[in-house]
Amino acid sequence: MQLPDHQFDLTWNAGVLEHFDEDEQVTILREMIRVTKPGGTVLVITPFAECLPYRAGKEAAEQLGTWMYGTEYPIFSLKDSFERSGIALIEESSIGFLNSLDFLDFIQDSQTVKHWLTKWYHGLTKEEKCNVPGYLLVSVGVVGTVPGKAMSSLHPSPETQLSPEDKLSRAQTIISSYHAKREKSHYLSAYKEEESTYWFPLLAILDSLLVARGTKVLDIGAAYGTLLMYSVLSGAKAYGLDMIPDYWSEELEQDYGVRWNLCNIEAEEIPGKEQFDVILFTEILEHMNYNPLPVLRKIKDRLTPGGSLLISTPWKRHFAPNQYDPDLLDMPYYQPGDGFIDAEIKYYTIDE
Repeated sequence: MQLPDHQFDLTWNAGVLEHFDEDEQVTILREMIRVTKPGGTVLVITPFAECLPYRAGKEAAEQLGTWMYGTEYPIFSLKDSFERSGIALIEESSIGFLNSLDFLDFIQDSQTVKHWLTKWYHGLTKEEKCNVPGYLLVSVGVVGTVPGKAMSSLHPSPETQLSPEDKLSRAQTIISSYHAKREKSHYLSAYKEEESTYWFPLLAILDSLLVARGTKVLDIGAAYGTLLMYSVLSGAKAYGLDMIPDYWSEELEQDYGVRWNLCNIEAEEIPGKEQFDVILFTEILEHMNYNPLPVLRKIKDRLTPGGSLLISTPWKRHFAPNQYDPDLLDMPYYQPGDGFIDAEIKYYTIDE
């Protein structure tokens, strides 16, 4: 990579190492080490070899000649590759069991099986779900000897901070308590269960951005506010924007000091003049009706020097490989008076 040495606090990749053998993995990891600061974090996400739906769907597709993802070596653990490259492995966990069920689409007439596996999984306790191998293996390590500060940020003591999983659960419990007062709540009936699969892959990254107490976090497209509450529980000052007012709870805003504004980020400027240390733009990019470059420029203008933007969006290669999506360069730019629809407009490739 044409990047200087020891440049980044966090270096990560997703969906890369499984396409290489172990020796090649070590070469890639050593290059990641080179650009990461001493004591910095390396985070790698790969398909998990213990995930049965993924393995079954992959095997069927390869036998039928319908597998479109090239050569993949599902990974049980990156412990050996980390050690050989000089990374101290901190933790490994799996995520995304429900996402793994999509691979069963490679098997004819699998819809009934997917239905019952989904129903079974939703019926498990939190502890039981932790023991069900998910689609993705998340491997987190530290470059060189693990410094005390890095260890404490990844494994905070229970006296000072909840674990990421417990903190997310706590944030959801707080939000649920407000929605329980409503006659109907989509959050309680469906979204709460689904959203964990969106947020779990981001928690290690988000925690690394929330080390300093009082970090100013803006969540664009905050929806029900789960990541805002997660940030508040981490000691951050939280600000939220969304174009749908029904998502939000004014009581939550008042009780926890979260500042929330109604805003269509494509048509309007970000309210106020605050500068933010972290801006979240998670599961929003695919909903942009128009070319997203003006929105990204708005975001850049409101970040503090050295601030961070965290983006997540469905990966076209996995989520909708055969769907036609307009090229980024062909997307129209918003003009005053243009209309909007609430839908997933475009899935993005890595190159985009």
